[in-house]
Amino acid sequence: MPSPPRIVLIGAGSAVFGPSSLATLVRSECLRGSELWLVDIDEPGLATMARLAEMITEAWGTGTDIHATTQLREALPEADLVVVSVQVSPREE
Repeated sequence: MPSPPRIVLIGAGSAVFGPSSLATLVRSECLRGSELWLVDIDEPGLATMARLAEMITEAWGTGTDIHATTQLREALPEADLVVVSVQVSPREE
């Protein structure tokens, strides 16, 4: 049996993209039991999304293994799928 996919979500700490991205990935039948790495430079936002991911995983019984880090080099090796969703601040004129 193949190992579960390793998914990396870059920009996971965003209150704009984070919750909907988490829900979409975690509820997907074909991704059940996957290893989900949440990556963001915003440590407080990342911690919040990691707690939310744990709650969703437990409530929905998906068996997703949740990891959170600020280090891309920790999350990217052996990734099967990488999702990037970052918000760029408006440019000041």
